[in-house]
Amino acid sequence: MRPRAFALALAAVASRSLGAVAAKTFSVHGYLPDYRPAWAASRACARGARVLAFSAAPSPSGRALDGLDGVWKKTDEDGDCARDLVVGGGGRSDGFGAAAASPTALAAAVKRAVETHAFDGVSYDWEYPARESEWMAFGELLRATRDALDETAGERKRLSFAIHPTASTFEAMVKFDLMKYVDWVHVMAYDSGHPRGHAAMSFVESLIEYVKREFDDVRKFTVGIPFYARSMRTGEAKTYEEIRREFAENLDRDQDVVGDWAFDSVGVVRAKVRLARRMGFGGVMIWELGQDVQDDSSLFLAIADEIASLDAHAEL
Repeated sequence: MRPRAFALALAAVASRSLGAVAAKTFSVHGYLPDYRPAWAASRACARGARVLAFSAAPSPSGRALDGLDGVWKKTDEDGDCARDLVVGGGGRSDGFGAAAASPTALAAAVKRAVETHAFDGVSYDWEYPARESEWMAFGELLRATRDALDETAGERKRLSFAIHPTASTFEAMVKFDLMKYVDWVHVMAYDSGHPRGHAAMSFVESLIEYVKREFDDVRKFTVGIPFYARSMRTGEAKTYEEIRREFAENLDRDQDVVGDWAFDSVGVVRAKVRLARRMGFGGVMIWELGQDVQDDSSLFLAIADEIASLDAHAEL
C-alpha cells in the first residue's frame, strides 16, 4: 500500500448520511498478503476477525482476475472464519482504469471467484482513481458488484473498499455516493508523513475528527492500524516483528519510537481501538497480519483483547 498524506487543510466535504447496510458490531479486518504463510491468519480466525485475502489484480479487459490462485484459501481448520477477496492494491491496480469502463464484466469475474473459491465477500483496493471519470466508474463498479454478489447463494456477501484519506477522496465518495453499496470503508490511517510518526496517535485523532465532522454516520468506516514501522528520517519500512527482534533489549511493550523508527505499540493499538469505538466507527483494519509477533507482545492479540474488554464492560 503506497503512502499518501492526509491533507486536513483542504476544502471541507459536505456532510450527509451514508445509507445502506452498516456494520452492526465493532469488527476487525486483517489483510493477509499472498506472500505470507497461511498460519498467519489462524489466530485472526480464532478471534473472529475477517481476513482480507490480498490480492488479485483486475485484467484490463475486466474479464479475469490475475493472481487469484496465489491468494489465501480457507481450510476446514479455519472454521467459520470470514474471508474476503481483495482485488487490487499497491502495484496491482494498473488494470482498474480500463476494467472499470466495463464494470459488469469485472463484477462478473469477481462473482465467479467468490463462488468458485467460497469467499465471504470482496474488498476493492484501487490505488488510485485519478480523475472524476474514474471515481464515477468506481461507483458503477461497486453498484455492479453489489448486484452480482446479491445473486450468489447462501449468506449475504460483504463488500468493502480501501482508501488513502485525502480530502479529494472523501469529496468523491460523497459526490458519487460510493457508500451506498458497501458494508465497510477501510481507511489507511498510516503512511501520513506526520513528524511524530507515520501513524502517530495525534494524526489518527485528527483524521477521525475530520471524518466525524464530514459524515453524519461513520459506522461503515474502519481505522487502519499498521503492523509495521517507518523511519522518520528515510521512510524505510520494517515489520513490527523485525522491530521487536532487532531492538528487544531496548524496548518495552508500550514504546512506539526506537531510534528514528516509529510504530504502533501494544498500548497505542489499544488506544486506537478505544478511540475508534468511542467515536462510533465500525471497526479497525490491519495491514498486515504476517508482520506481527507470536508472543504476548502481539499487536493483534492486543486489539482482540481490548475489544473483548470493552464488550465485557458494555454488558455490565
